[in-house]
Amino acid sequence: MKCEFIKPDETKCEAHAIKDSEFCYFHNPDITDEDKREAQSNGGKTKALTLKEALPELALSKPSDAVLLITDTISRVGLYPVY
Repeated sequence: MKCEFIKPDETKCEAHAIKDSEFCYFHNPDITDEDKREAQSNGGKTKALTLKEALPELALSKPSDAVLLITDTISRVGLYPVY
């Protein structure tokens, strides 16, 4: 569903509405202006995770190695909270 906000030039906002709302994040009246400004200035940068040390290199010499790599990746992603 698209945002229902009508811009000053009488065109409709083309952004997707957030879940359970008629508006996108930036046009949602339930979100404070301060939160909107913070989200705009951060651009998602504050949620980035960085590794403290390099992960060991995994050689991919046979198909089962790819399965091991995918399994390892999924396990590591599961260790971190989702924002």
